Amino acid sequence: MISAMTVDQGNETCAPCHAMMSPVPGYLPSQRFFDHYDLVTLESEDRYPDGRDLAENYTYSRWLMSPCVRNGQFDCIHCHTSSGRYKFATENPNGACLPCHREQVSDLESHSHHKASGEAGKCITCHMAKTRFANMNRSDHSMLPPAPAATLLSKSPNACNLCHRNRSAAWADQYVRRWHEDDYRKSVIERGEYIEVARGQD
Repeated sequence: MISAMTVDQGNETCAPCHAMMSPVPGYLPSQRFFDHYDLVTLESEDRYPDGRDLAENYTYSRWLMSPCVRNGQFDCIHCHTSSGRYKFATENPNGACLPCHREQVSDLESHSHHKASGEAGKCITCHMAKTRFANMNRSDHSMLPPAPAATLLSKSPNACNLCHRNRSAAWADQYVRRWHEDDYRKSVIERGEYIEVARGQD
């Protein structure tokens, strides 16, 4: 039962179905995931160079890259039921983020530079950008800031241009830098070469 597990054990129980990996037989819930699975790295041809999925909906690798997850307290069932349904789909769509990000959620327009009542007033629109593969929607579970710079480098999708489809990634990149310069440069992409190239575009 997930409720009796540690945070890591609960998350790793979800991982076998939501990770791009190669299995080693014998895994049982509550055992260490990495004793039984090798996670496919970001260099896989099924991923964009920044780690976003090109094909199936394998969210676990990006999930492990999330600043929210690395604190060791955040688990899958904070946002999802045990059957995978998103708990905050209708009422209070920002409720999942509120416990840790009260300042941003309470002043959405200053944080997002968009109307709070619009689609960009939902945290997941910008931080968990939704794309589609075949007949399946998938969300980026890294929860990192929107990354037009990654689009310029690797052609991966970014939240800004998923809404502003008639604009370029370079256009979006200018706005993101202006609004969130410090955070953007530090954490938008966690591989050094991307950050250095992005800085060179000033």
